[in-house]
Amino acid sequence: MGRYLTIEELHTGIAAYVYALRFDGSDGHLMNEFFLREEKHVCSTDEMLRCADFNFNCSQKCTRTQYLIDMFNYIRTVAPKRGFIEHQQKGGLAKCRFYENDIGAISSGPFRIYGIFMGPPGNKLFIAGDGGLKQTRTYQEDPWLNQQHEIVSSARAAILNAFKSGDIGIERSRNGRSRLSQSATKMKIQI
Repeated sequence: MGRYLTIEELHTGIAAYVYALRFDGSDGHLMNEFFLREEKHVCSTDEMLRCADFNFNCSQKCTRTQYLIDMFNYIRTVAPKRGFIEHQQKGGLAKCRFYENDIGAISSGPFRIYGIFMGPPGNKLFIAGDGGLKQTRTYQEDPWLNQQHEIVSSARAAILNAFKSGDIGIERSRNGRSRLSQSATKMKIQI
């Protein structure tokens, strides 16, 4: 018996909708877990020596902290207003990278959040998973990142099956943007 995920709507905007995956019974969605986990490990040893404290708001000179802030701002503010456009740096250092089969990442510096981009070009919605600090050439070389990518890939396969069976769909919002049908946020995805 596998684990179950649900899809939670996080942010709506004039250009894009942002969703997140959540494991049944967990306290928060996977993207929230990413930020809570990574904010504890943002400073390198040299940066720690310059920081007054060791939390998310440690030092202006802490570049890893700034990467996380840029990523958070991109997902929460910029993308819902401007949409998800591949390789465009908007709102700081964060940007989208689309991989194959609707899977992609929001990246800022060495950090990645893997997720599912759905919808036509220029009108994509994003279903966020988890990620981490990328310290290898490819995500496949890092066991944690590879696992997070596999979770997103499994969720994508289950979502596509639900689309094919007609259980969920992508609909147009009042402003013409792609959004998941209400039934999508109520379904349980087994991975």
